[in-house]
Amino acid sequence: MLGKKKKARPAATPAGSTRRDDREPARWGAAALGIAVTLGVVALLGAALYAVRGGLLSSPAYSQRTARVSLPGISNQLPPDIARGVVVFVQQAAEGRSVFEDGLTRTVHDRALANPWVASVNRVSKQPNGEVLVEAQYRRPFALVRSAALPAGPLVVVDAQGAVLPIAPSRVRRGECLTIGDVASGPPAAGSKWDAPDLMDGLKLLKLLRPRPYFDQISLIDVRNHDGRSQLEPHIRFWAQVGRHRRTDVRFGRFPLDDLDDCVSPATRLQWLDAIVARHGGRLAGIRNFIELRYDEPYESNG
Repeated sequence: MLGKKKKARPAATPAGSTRRDDREPARWGAAALGIAVTLGVVALLGAALYAVRGGLLSSPAYSQRTARVSLPGISNQLPPDIARGVVVFVQQAAEGRSVFEDGLTRTVHDRALANPWVASVNRVSKQPNGEVLVEAQYRRPFALVRSAALPAGPLVVVDAQGAVLPIAPSRVRRGECLTIGDVASGPPAAGSKWDAPDLMDGLKLLKLLRPRPYFDQISLIDVRNHDGRSQLEPHIRFWAQVGRHRRTDVRFGRFPLDDLDDCVSPATRLQWLDAIVARHGGRLAGIRNFIELRYDEPYESNG
């Protein structure tokens, strides 16, 4: 008679060892505990550093370093009273603030750009002694503009890009700026660009005329027919006159619309004018009633 089979007994686990499934939870638990401890230490260090920073900034050695705005070179580019006004205006952004305060440079940068005399801000930097240096470019008077929309209004001072400047025309030195009239639109607020096509072309012509030796004989750039409403009149003309003597009407015309435009180039027209002036011993004002530059050949007339 066959006996019953005995079930195999599991192999005994060696002494001092644990099975793998018993070790996994212990290992993960230790890792989680390590991570929690590390995060706790980092949080404590961060809080401690923030508290130290706050203590330093509130301590007399630091908090007394009130920010002082400095705009190096401004006195060489603007009249003294205007330069002082710009500095006071920008300083208001740093009034009562520590030089170590976050966001200070951005606030000063934006404040400086809001001033109508500031064309651009290159850089704002903080110095350990409390200075906030603002490196900027400043606008300077370039032309006086008469608006046809405000015939009884005063002349408006603009810079070379057409930005309106808050200064009385009487403060502009005689001969420093030429008058451009009559621009069809009215001026914008001070510091804003007067972005009108007739004014932009008037300024473009002024930049071409300024280096020429007869520039001081030119009294006015006239853009009233810039839109070509009168086909017989030039889009742009300028007048040459000295004192109350006879004046010369120089009929310049328009600027080319593009490279395919068949009108005479501005450079050629001004070369013709240079030659005419040279023939008259450097005089432009009063030499003729008008000089026509719009066509293939220049034409002078006393008619």
